[in-house]
Amino acid sequence: REPLTVTFAAALPTAFSTRLRGAGLRWNKFLQHWEGMADHEAVAALVAEHDGAVRRIEAQAGSDRESGSDGQKEHNQKASRS
Repeated sequence: REPLTVTFAAALPTAFSTRLRGAGLRWNKFLQHWEGMADHEAVAALVAEHDGAVRRIEAQAGSDRESGSDGQKEHNQKASRS
């Protein structure tokens, strides 16, 4: 499982939306795309049925999630120097 976003050019039938939810995706109303932690191959096969596009999301460099507690320590040290 990995973080994915999925986009479609047109509105989807309700039954297909239910299948996307079953694959681990949820609708982001603000960004107007589907997103979630899911199996890329399974989602790509599903999305191909309605000519959608799947994109893998990579962690941003320097994010707290990527660097763990060391990143937070570094952030606090920089803040205290200011």
